[in-house]
Amino acid sequence: MHLAQVLSPISWTHKLDPGKYAVEDHNAAEMLWASRGFGEVRLEASQIPAFDRERIWKAGTRVLVVRVGGFGDLLWLNPIYARMREAGVYVGHSCFARYADILDGFVDEWVPYPLRHEDSSRFDEIVWLENAIEGRACLGTEHPATRLAAILNCPLPLPPAAAYRITTEEMKIAGPAWPRTLKPRVCVQLGSSGATKDYPRMPELLAKIHEAGFEVLIVGNPRGPVEPVPDDIFDCSQRNLTIRQSIAMAALCDAIIAPDSVFVHVGHALGIPVVGLFGPFSAPTYMHGYKGVAMQGRGKCSPCSWHPRGTAFPPEGPCAKSGYCNALANIPVKDVLFMLKQALK
Repeated sequence: MHLAQVLSPISWTHKLDPGKYAVEDHNAAEMLWASRGFGEVRLEASQIPAFDRERIWKAGTRVLVVRVGGFGDLLWLNPIYARMREAGVYVGHSCFARYADILDGFVDEWVPYPLRHEDSSRFDEIVWLENAIEGRACLGTEHPATRLAAILNCPLPLPPAAAYRITTEEMKIAGPAWPRTLKPRVCVQLGSSGATKDYPRMPELLAKIHEAGFEVLIVGNPRGPVEPVPDDIFDCSQRNLTIRQSIAMAALCDAIIAPDSVFVHVGHALGIPVVGLFGPFSAPTYMHGYKGVAMQGRGKCSPCSWHPRGTAFPPEGPCAKSGYCNALANIPVKDVLFMLKQALK
């Protein structure tokens, strides 16, 4: 962790005003780069503060958890937060603004990240979860939610792996926006936050699902629309829906197909069967206990446990040359379509 003294306004992921901030190491380097060497940012290395594992569960304690992003991680934290609040703990969470909506109904307060000194001083205990998952890949039956629960000393039995709440108002809007027919409905997450986890054959798969007579909902399209999109496909990205609005639309579906990303875990939270497509990370591990099918990339390299910090793919591997995960590309479209039909049964 670093303490960053911002001396004059800088533009990073968003505008940062002068002040003292606590940031994880990777973000500290990004802030320094954003200042372009003109001295607007001064960094001071600092140890991650220890927290009292017993006190964070005592009624009246004000606890702040810092996990700056990762929709899946926040979905895994939500059931733990619900239990903490039941115990009378005041729960705050610090993350980038675009992730905050996932926490609605599970925390008492969202705190903007980077963490300003005056915000951190309002809490009795601060828990930093950066690199809790990225630092060591989960293998076997250790779902990431289990690791997070262990770090936070969550009492046994452990809560469900993911939790999310759709409001009544959101469903009132979602239903009329996409009137139901007799056809089965499939939500397709086209891409993840990084090319590392993307299924390279997704456009072909989308076309095959559509040809098979399914109603299709498109979500999670970070790198632009797939062309062409038939008129009868509901494309959340073209309608500029928020993440919460998109999840409400996904709740109307009978199954979800997604790369290793947020809608895999949304499906679990909503009780919808998922066909999860995994390359860098272990499909059986990350979908342990989930409804549906976990499909692993085909190749000796999968899972490689590669987190894209600095480079999207391992620099000496074949994926760095191809620009996509070769193991994921080796999963035939016909196999994914077959598994979708199995999940719907």
